Formats: sequence, C-alpha cells, structure tokens
Amino acid sequence: MYKTLHLNIPCGPVSRQAKKAHRERFQDEVKRQTISFPFILTGELQVRITWLVSERKRYESDSSPDVDNTLKPMIDALTGPNGVMIDDCQIQSICCTWIDINDNESIEIEIEYSEYELVNRGKLELLAVGKELCLPIDSSWPYSLIESLLERYNSRLPADYSLVETREHYVARMTMPLITLFHRSRIHQRKVITIQEMKNRLAAQDSTA
Repeated sequence: MYKTLHLNIPCGPVSRQAKKAHRERFQDEVKRQTISFPFILTGELQVRITWLVSERKRYESDSSPDVDNTLKPMIDALTGPNGVMIDDCQIQSICCTWIDINDNESIEIEIEYSEYELVNRGKLELLAVGKELCLPIDSSWPYSLIESLLERYNSRLPADYSLVETREHYVARMTMPLITLFHRSRIHQRKVITIQEMKNRLAAQDSTA
C-alpha cells in the first residue's frame, strides 16, 4: 500500500548556483520539516514539487531561479540523517511545477512511498553485506531475523550477479527479500556495522542487564 508524505516549506527555493550560506539556510528550513517525520524511507519514491510563487516575480524579476536549478538543493535537503530518504537514487520520478499565487511564497512537496519500505528514524542501522553494500534494518528487530536476512543476501548475491551477466537481474530479484541494498557511497556518512559488531553489542547489553 502506498502513502504520501506532505511537506510545506514556508519560503521559496534556492538555485544550485546560489551562495553556500543561502543553500544551507534553505536546506535547514526543509530539514526542520523532515526531522519530525518518524521514519526513513528505504524504497523507491515518486516526488512532486509545487512552487507557489507570484507570476510577476517569475517573469518580471531576475531574483527568481530557474526551476531546473532548484531541484538539486531540494533533493539534497530530503536525504541524509535529518532527511526522509537514504539517497536520491531512490527517486524513481520527480515532477516540479510552479503556480501563480498572490500570497506568501512557499513550496509543497509530496513524496509517495510504500508503507512496507521504511524504518523507524531512531532505530535505523546499516548492516554490511559484502565489502561494498549495506542493508537498512531496524535495530529493534530480533537478532535471529536480522541474521537470517543477512544469510539470505550473502548466499544469493553471487547468483544474482551471475544472472545479471545473462540479463536476468529481475528473475534474481524475485528470490531476494524486499529490502533494498545500498552501495556504501550512497549512505551520506552513516555508519555501517557488521553482524559481529551487532552481536557483540547485544551480548554487552545482556551482560549489564
């Protein structure tokens, strides 16, 4: 089942070419909205952006940025630990429009996501799968479930890679669990842990309980 996350940003967008301080101020405004959402989305996403702005400002001013140049700062603000997604590679489609309004300038962002592909924000951990990949998990899941998931991925990835070579990637994906794997270069400075590190941590918690 799919749901939609609605964000309302009480200001106009900035251009990717704007000064760093301006981009950061805008992104901080977006993150004030995203941080209140209790989950991190881990699946594929559809994003719709509506920029409410005066038509006169768009046509008769040089202070209004081009629509295409506004996308990068907005998407960057939606990713990372204080955003709502792990990486912008999850965005399957994006639509950005502007609408004439005489009121205060603002941005409405809608993100469509699967309710089965998300993790509690405060409990998200990234579990190492091989040398380059990681698996988003909820640290409150039973250890036996996490260990079983990791075993399934580790045992089936070699077969998946061999099928990719024969252009049968989607056949391989049908045998894998639903959770999406991410390359380590796409996790925005989040820490990756190994199954042994998780096991040691749980053992330490048990000893002090």
